[in-house]
Amino acid sequence: MKGCGNLLLSVLTLLTPLVAQPNRACTLEVPVGVVTSNAILISGLTADSFVVSTSKTSIRVREAVYDSSARRIVFAIDDRSHLNGPARTIMQAMIEKILASHRAGDSFGIVFGDHPRIAIGDADAVRTALRDSIAQKRSKNQSLLDTIADGANLFGKSQPGDSVLVFAGDDRLNEGHENYRKLYDSLSERRIRVFGILFSFYFGGFGSISRAALWTDMEISPDEKTIHSLTWGSGGYYRQETTNDEGREYKLTNDRLRGVTTLALQMYGAIAEFYRLEIDFPSSQPNIQNWKLGLSSNIANNQNKHVLYPHQLPRCDTTNPQ
Repeated sequence: MKGCGNLLLSVLTLLTPLVAQPNRACTLEVPVGVVTSNAILISGLTADSFVVSTSKTSIRVREAVYDSSARRIVFAIDDRSHLNGPARTIMQAMIEKILASHRAGDSFGIVFGDHPRIAIGDADAVRTALRDSIAQKRSKNQSLLDTIADGANLFGKSQPGDSVLVFAGDDRLNEGHENYRKLYDSLSERRIRVFGILFSFYFGGFGSISRAALWTDMEISPDEKTIHSLTWGSGGYYRQETTNDEGREYKLTNDRLRGVTTLALQMYGAIAEFYRLEIDFPSSQPNIQNWKLGLSSNIANNQNKHVLYPHQLPRCDTTNPQ
């Protein structure tokens, strides 16, 4: 009987790895930004400042580290759509302001819809290459969707905080060789955030992005092929430069240029510095989509603060970027 008992124990030992572990914990690192309604960056928060939940349970934030280390940013410029002379001037002023105000160690790259790409390098090298690139044309123009995908591919192996900053005149991402949903999933897996400046026509009147509050009450869907869903869904945000002029003739006053360059630095700040949250999820389900991240009720005036986080998370077996 003793021999039979040992045999049974051996069989159970061999079968143990095959038994499902439904409650196996999984810790993911998630890039998170916190900003005011006017996109001013908020620092000084801790793990207890955040509240995480899914449709079934509350989830523990293990750690919140404020990361201000060197960053990689790729500008994705859809210079084919609705960007007339004044709009291009605004766009160039914003890019120049960011490059001129860069932090030590930050690096940049640029991809275009109809110009050759500029590889990631230091700010001074990119500023010099920008002039040469604009003077040339791509052999074949590419859509906004393809331009954003090109920007994400420019990073190669992902690093924490990698972000694409889009400048475009069209919110739609339904054209191109790339598959939108595959791009959305890829950004999730690689933890790449997307931010954007959208130059758009608005019948309701003339507006300035430097003064407008963030639009946070619109639905975010991984299947809605828009700049809105791609930016907010990946953990970034976008702002709009709107006009009621049918020709999109922007008035480039000194006050307006100061406003948009200030906005550029605010967005640069939200890209460059963020929280790296370690979150304990209860299982290793393929993609965690139905989850929410907010601020604790003990955070003062928390209703006027916005948490920027990827609405779809990578698989738990995906290696965190190092």
